[in-house]
Amino acid sequence: SFWRVSYNLAVHGFGFYAVALLTYYLAHNVTRAERELEEKSEHLADLQVVHRDVIQSISSGLITTDLTGVITSANLAGLEILKKKEAELLGVPIPESGLFTARQWSEGTAASEQTGRVRSEVELVVDGETRFVGFSISRLADAEAHHRGYIVIFQDLSRWRRMQEELRIKDRMVAVGELAAGLAHEIGNPLAAISGSVQMLSTSFNGNPAQKKLVDILLKESHRLDRTIKGFLRFARPRERSSVSFDIARLLAENFELLRNSEEVSERHRLVADLDPPSARLFADPDQVSQIFWNLARNSLRAMPGGGTLRVMGRLTGDCYRIQFVDTGRGMSEEQRANLFHPFQSFFDGGTGIGMAIVYRIVQEHGGRLRVDSRPGAGTTITVELPTAGANVTLVSAEVPA
Repeated sequence: SFWRVSYNLAVHGFGFYAVALLTYYLAHNVTRAERELEEKSEHLADLQVVHRDVIQSISSGLITTDLTGVITSANLAGLEILKKKEAELLGVPIPESGLFTARQWSEGTAASEQTGRVRSEVELVVDGETRFVGFSISRLADAEAHHRGYIVIFQDLSRWRRMQEELRIKDRMVAVGELAAGLAHEIGNPLAAISGSVQMLSTSFNGNPAQKKLVDILLKESHRLDRTIKGFLRFARPRERSSVSFDIARLLAENFELLRNSEEVSERHRLVADLDPPSARLFADPDQVSQIFWNLARNSLRAMPGGGTLRVMGRLTGDCYRIQFVDTGRGMSEEQRANLFHPFQSFFDGGTGIGMAIVYRIVQEHGGRLRVDSRPGAGTTITVELPTAGANVTLVSAEVPA
């Protein structure tokens, strides 16, 4: 009937309207949800960028690992300290990064499990250079406090350690210099009288070989003690520096030839000079630079009593001239390296320990740098860097890496 048809049409019409309204409502909610999701995604992306930028901007190195010690992230400072690329670290067990040995990592993580964080220092050899690195290891947990891995924060402390060493050497030099001046004065005058008296007595012996031998020993020891006292005086009262512009390469070549023909060089020694360029200007005291050469060269020869090779290299590097003494001698222990520039710390029979202290003082006064690389049985390399003519270099450093 008409009313039944009308009723069905009305019901269907209302149904279509309800479906349309519901569809609109759902579409609106979906659109709003998509917009909110997009905003939250953008916000999350912004937070991730900020998080990444903060981590990358930290001056300390930062590495995260999973529970097995495999590296999951590393910031720029960490890559710079380790001299690695990100691809070389990600997915690699942390002992292979060079930052820790497997034992150090195992002990560090075990300690962090007990205390929450462990702090210590390690020595790293990066690109042939020893660095002192301080680090801390902490647990890495998620929002629900579930243990996910470890966070390693580390920093290069090499410069700070060098500054500590410089201050220690300088303080000791001041104290020892004052002591040396007093001793030289108190011993020098009586020694001169003793030496003169022994020389007079030597003329009064009439063919007694035993007595003459004793007098000769006294004279020899008096002369040795006199040389030691003069060394004290040179250390305690260094002469005033007289800097001029001169050809450092030529000066080194001349001193090298004198060294080659000196009595200190035996047939078992091989000397090599490598100066490139063959001419370079330096604004310094040439006599004191020669003193650096002789003290370091003699030190290298004494380290090779049975023979070996001494290579003297000179290079012009930027605003500095670098001189290296590379020997194949017995090398030095960590303790010897740490005390190398301390006055009266000699590692050779008959040495006074003044020569290396004088080298340190001269390099310091010229605004240069000293570096020692050595291991027992593996020889020693001593590097001296002096500012060239017109350079304004004031940093003084005695680097003593292990």
